[in-house]
Amino acid sequence: NSRGRRPIPKTVPIHHIDHAGSFFLKGVCLKMGVIDTLISTVMNRIQARQKSQSLQNLSIFQRSSAVIQAKLESLLYMPLFRMERIWHFKTVYPREGLGFLLGRNMPYKYHTMDNFLREISRLKIADMLSKNLAKCYIEVFGVKFETLDEQTFYIDCHDKATWTHFNIPKGKHATRNKILKLLKVYFLHDFHGRPILPVTRPGDSHLTQVLFPLMSQLEEALGKKVIKIAVFDREGLAVWVFQEMTKQGRRFITFLRDNQYESEEDFDIPTGQRYRPFRYRHDKVTQLILDANKTLKDYKTAQTYRARTILIKDKSKDKLLVVVTNITREEESDPKKIVERYAHRWEAQENPFKRMKPSVYLDTNHGLKAKELPTNRTLLGKRQKLEDTIVAKQTKIQKAQDVKRLTQQELKHGQEFYHEISQKTESQLKDV
Repeated sequence: NSRGRRPIPKTVPIHHIDHAGSFFLKGVCLKMGVIDTLISTVMNRIQARQKSQSLQNLSIFQRSSAVIQAKLESLLYMPLFRMERIWHFKTVYPREGLGFLLGRNMPYKYHTMDNFLREISRLKIADMLSKNLAKCYIEVFGVKFETLDEQTFYIDCHDKATWTHFNIPKGKHATRNKILKLLKVYFLHDFHGRPILPVTRPGDSHLTQVLFPLMSQLEEALGKKVIKIAVFDREGLAVWVFQEMTKQGRRFITFLRDNQYESEEDFDIPTGQRYRPFRYRHDKVTQLILDANKTLKDYKTAQTYRARTILIKDKSKDKLLVVVTNITREEESDPKKIVERYAHRWEAQENPFKRMKPSVYLDTNHGLKAKELPTNRTLLGKRQKLEDTIVAKQTKIQKAQDVKRLTQQELKHGQEFYHEISQKTESQLKDV
């Protein structure tokens, strides 16, 4: 320098850390107990599956809990460094930040993480991990399930298109309006929009198949019945779903399909009920609301369900929207509050989906070299229909055989009776 002093040697190495804020997020995960929940669930599953003959060759059984924890954290923190796929451990990521975040000099290599993800998926740990994380989130958020809002949950799914040449189930991608190979991730959000429980299912699954297992999974994790009201979209429409909800003592709110009914004449309007103002725009009434009833029928099974229907009539578009629920008028007399609880789904679920997409890569699949499914699900569905037909035919055959057996018994008794009468008649004729 200007005074002729020699420069002080640098004793502290300088590291180019990519995302310093990621250490803050790691602290949040530690404080919330997410890391402890991950490692305890995986280690318990490893101990339970060590004796399995089909899994004895997995290298994960020989790894310590510290190594497994570091690899789990690597998968957890990938989105912080804009890593979407395991392949990015090799191509996208030459930086050191993820290694420092894990307490290592460098992050794991691609092949190491690829093998680890393959092995961890073979442990069948997804459902157990979802339940344990849901319990962890509930404890952190301090939800007591005492109010009606805390007992209200929103259920919907997010489609993840999968680009692969392998034979995997297809489904209707609503956003793209195409039939694609995809996965469906069903989410259960609480009233405040927090994603509590996710479950991944094949692309040809349906909400009616996942609805009750999803709710049961959350309640099994918490050890008590907490879901009072379930709000879902039109995909959950089914008479048997409404019946099962009522049987379990739960309440549901959903919409009937658009243009299914043309006017209020298709509904049963209780005495004293009439259209009332619902929404306004520039001090003018734009929508009217009417509280009515409707007997819904499943034409395949001939089952019926008497539901409370709330009609919303748009004056400008001449369009009729129908909310269906089993919340009685004694429980909630104001239909506007029921409609508002459904409308809250946009803030409680649709908007959280949009906020999660750029941060956790909901639209991205890890791209494992998956093997072709041993069973073609299309053929499996056809086989199931044929099996149902066979069972129905066998039932009819059994009923016919039962009728035949009863008829033969009646014929036998009739012949015996006829023989006795004939003998008596012959003896009388002989006496005469």
